[in-house]
Amino acid sequence: MDPQAPSTQALPPDTRIEEFVIESVLGSGGFGITYLARDTALGRKVVIKENLPVQFCFRDTHSLTVAPRHTHAEDVENFRWSLENFSKEAAMLASLDHPGIVRVLRSFESFGTTYFVMPFVDGIAFDTLIESYQARNRRFDEAGLHGLLTRILDALSYLHDQGIYHRDIKPGNILITKEGVPVLIDFGSARQRLSERSMTVVESAGYTPFEQLQSRGNVGPWSDLYALGGTLVKAITGEAPPKATDRAFDDPFEPMANRPDLIGVFSSHFLSSLDLALKMHPSERWQEAMVWLSALRGREAVTSVTPEQPQIHSGIPGTKVAKDPHYVNSLGMRFVPVPITGGPSARQQVLFSIWMTRVQDYRKYVVAKGGGDGKWKKPGFAQGEDHPVVNVSWEDAVAFCEWLSQMERSARIIPATAKYRLPTDHEWSCAVGIGDQEDAAATPQSKNDKLGDVYPWGTQWPPPKNAGNYDASLKLDEYPCTSPVGRFPANATGIYDLGGNAWEWCESRYAATGSARVVRGGSWNNYDRVVMRSAYRHSITLYNRYNAYGFRVVLVSGGG
Repeated sequence: MDPQAPSTQALPPDTRIEEFVIESVLGSGGFGITYLARDTALGRKVVIKENLPVQFCFRDTHSLTVAPRHTHAEDVENFRWSLENFSKEAAMLASLDHPGIVRVLRSFESFGTTYFVMPFVDGIAFDTLIESYQARNRRFDEAGLHGLLTRILDALSYLHDQGIYHRDIKPGNILITKEGVPVLIDFGSARQRLSERSMTVVESAGYTPFEQLQSRGNVGPWSDLYALGGTLVKAITGEAPPKATDRAFDDPFEPMANRPDLIGVFSSHFLSSLDLALKMHPSERWQEAMVWLSALRGREAVTSVTPEQPQIHSGIPGTKVAKDPHYVNSLGMRFVPVPITGGPSARQQVLFSIWMTRVQDYRKYVVAKGGGDGKWKKPGFAQGEDHPVVNVSWEDAVAFCEWLSQMERSARIIPATAKYRLPTDHEWSCAVGIGDQEDAAATPQSKNDKLGDVYPWGTQWPPPKNAGNYDASLKLDEYPCTSPVGRFPANATGIYDLGGNAWEWCESRYAATGSARVVRGGSWNNYDRVVMRSAYRHSITLYNRYNAYGFRVVLVSGGG
C-alpha cells in the first residue's frame, strides 16, 4: 500500500488485538493500514488489515478507538458503510481457494473498526524485485515473465469465474514466493466501492484503466487484464504506462511490439499480447483471462507442430490433431469434426461441441456481460458447474454464440471469418448419425416409421442403465434433473448426450415462417420412446425458457 495515512493513526507496536500482537506497519493508505503481527495462539506470523478510511474517520491516540471524524450524518453513514463493505470483502476473500490468491483466515471487530487476518507470505513484492533488477542493470527474460504471466492469468481466471475483480493489480500487489509463485494481495475492490460512494478517485497511475475512474465505468475482467498488462510493461521497460487519462486523446504510449529496443529480445507474439491488454477501449482488449492464457499456450502448441505437417483442424489455429483429436477453445469447450452429407448445406464439415454448453461456460458469458439475465440460475433443482445450462431461450443461446465469436476473434484465437453458432437441424442429424434419414418419416411424430427404434445411444429401449438419469423402473415425475455432461454414452463420432439430458436448440426454423425454432434430443423429463428417437424434432418459440431447454454450439470457419 502507498504510505499516505498519517503514522499516528497506526496501532503502535506491541498492541494486543484478539490473540495477535502488532509488530510493525507493512503499508498504509487512504482506506486502511496493514500490519505484520504475531499469532500468539499458533506461534506464526500473520498479516492483519485494518479498515481505516481517513477521509471520514480517525483514531483516538489515547484509547486507540476509531470513530467518524464528525458526528453529522454523512461521515457517520460513510463509516458505517465502510465497516459493512470491509466485512463483505473479508467474507469474499475467505471463500477463495487458489494458490495465487491470498487467503483470509478470519475477521473480527475491535477498537471500533473491522479487521481481517491473512497468512504471512514469505516472499518479495514484484515492484521490489523490479527495482533490484534495475539497480543491477539486469533485464527479465521472456521465459521468466511468461511463467509469471500464465500463473497470474490462471489465478485471475479463477477469480473472475466467481464474479470478483481485483481492481488494483500492480507490481506492489504481487508477491513472489521463495518457490517463485506469484500471489495476488491487497484487493482494491472494497476501496473502489468506497471511493464510488464518497466520490473520491482511487488510481494506481499507469495501471488503473479509464473505466475504473468513471462513476459508472464498464468494469470487468478486461479491467484487471489492463492492469496486468501495465505490470508487465513496468517489468520490461522499468516504467509504467502513462496514466489512463493522459492516453484518452493523444495517446503517448508506444506499442511494445513496435519498440526497436525490444524487437529480437522478446517475441512479437508476447509483446503483442501485452499491447492487446492495454488497449484503451475495454471491448478491444482481452475479454477473459483464460482467452489470453489460451493464446499464450496456443502459440506454444502451434510452434511445436512441424511446418511440413501442421495438422490443423478446418483452418482453426492452434490444434494438434496428432496428439488430441479435439479442438479446445478458450472456455475449455471441446469440438470434433462432423462431416455434413446431403441436405441444404454445401459445407463439408463443421466442428461440433462434444458436450452441451455447461453452466460453467455460460457463467463466464454472464459475468462478462455484467450479470446478464439471472433466470437461467433457477431451474428448480440443483445444478453443478458441469451440468448443461438450462432455462435459456433460443435468443439467449444465440447471444452466447455471438459473444464467444467476438471475444475469440478479437483475441485472434479464431480467424475473423470464423464464428460460433447453433447447429442447423440438418447438422444435428449428421452429428447424431442419421444424416438425411429423418426425411423418410412421414411426420416427426409418427410411431411407426422405420426410424422409430433408432436412438442416439443405439437401438436399445429402454436406455441402458448407465445412460444419465434413465432408469426403466422410474416414472416420468420421478426424474430429478439434468445430468453432468458426458454422462450419456458417446456416439461413434465421440459426441455425448445427444439424447435425454436437455432439449437442444437448433438454428433452424421449425416452419418456413413464424418464431418457432427446432429443438432436438429430448430431455430429462421426457421418458418417451417416440421423443427420444434420433429423428424426432420439436418446435419451441424462440423466446421460451424452461428447465429442460439447453444448447450446444458448432464452430465454422466462415461463410455460414
